[in-house]
Amino acid sequence: MGLAGPACPAPAIASAGAMAGPDDPYAVPPHSRFARGGGSGPLVIRYRGGKTVRVQLDLDEQGQQLAFSQIRIAPNRHSIGWLASYGCGQARPCPLALVVWHQGRPVLRFVAHHGVIESWQFLAGGRQVAVQTRQPDGGTRYWLLATASGLAIADWQPGSGARRPAWLAFFTRAHPP
Repeated sequence: MGLAGPACPAPAIASAGAMAGPDDPYAVPPHSRFARGGGSGPLVIRYRGGKTVRVQLDLDEQGQQLAFSQIRIAPNRHSIGWLASYGCGQARPCPLALVVWHQGRPVLRFVAHHGVIESWQFLAGGRQVAVQTRQPDGGTRYWLLATASGLAIADWQPGSGARRPAWLAFFTRAHPP
């Protein structure tokens, strides 16, 4: 993952590839005046102070990253995140990792080791991230992570017998249970 150097002020906007909608006010519109490319990189982050950071596609344990998607800026405007998609034997790249940068540095990388990431969202003003994963057997699992540390705060799986947590409200609107 490309590094940004010293801490930067809040991101202004990023590259294309995300879809904004009424339930996702923090998604980066695919054709904003700051957008570049079609999601296949590099991701260009422009900060309010004028600094521009180019994030290149990764080559890591998941293989060669092919695209960026679901690019979002946190409500507190201090963090930006996206899904990193890789080749997975399907017609389209599969989103296998969530990457979050805070103040110009990578702070979180969540990998769906046994499936793909369906959706994600900043919560608590950007201090937390909720992630929805889908397993190869079709099962869904939800994760609540601390943005700064990447540590799992909670997880929930439909059919587990546990009550559906309140932090899943975004997924209820975007993906009914």
